[in-house]
Amino acid sequence: MHDRPYVGNGVIPARHNTGTVLGTDGQYAFYVVPRESSRLLIFSPRAGFLPWGPGMHGAYGRIQPIEIQGLAPAGTAAVHYTIHDKGIVMGQGTVAPSASGVFILTYDAQALHEDFTMLSLTAREGRWEGLADEVTINVLAVGSTETQANTVTLIGEEAFVVRAPTLPVYLPIIRKGV
Repeated sequence: MHDRPYVGNGVIPARHNTGTVLGTDGQYAFYVVPRESSRLLIFSPRAGFLPWGPGMHGAYGRIQPIEIQGLAPAGTAAVHYTIHDKGIVMGQGTVAPSASGVFILTYDAQALHEDFTMLSLTAREGRWEGLADEVTINVLAVGSTETQANTVTLIGEEAFVVRAPTLPVYLPIIRKGV
């Protein structure tokens, strides 16, 4: 909320600049976790270009909903998410993980385009239907033992996801004939 006139060009505005973050009703969620928190495991989409189905490259019908799948810590009752593009909140919500902790939330660019027409449905090359915007999906899981968060960033049709570190696996060494 702006509570005083902003004079950026030397002209004093007739009224105050007021408002909130676009796409919200005055409130929106952002997530802060302790520095030592483990990163929330996101296993889909994988980092890299989105795996469109066979024959989809350059074809109509290419824009499909993208499922973000991950594993929440034990005891998590809800996984919260915020979807935003260029400072505009396009979606917020909560999904419940399964009993095993797996959660799925869906980013549907075509459905969001109905309310946020600035969201492009033409690939960067401009020759076919596709994704072009930079969209960030922040995810937070609050478990009974640990709070974890992660971010999925889509730039066009490429996904960027920071992987949770994998734990080393130690196998016993068996020596024969010693």
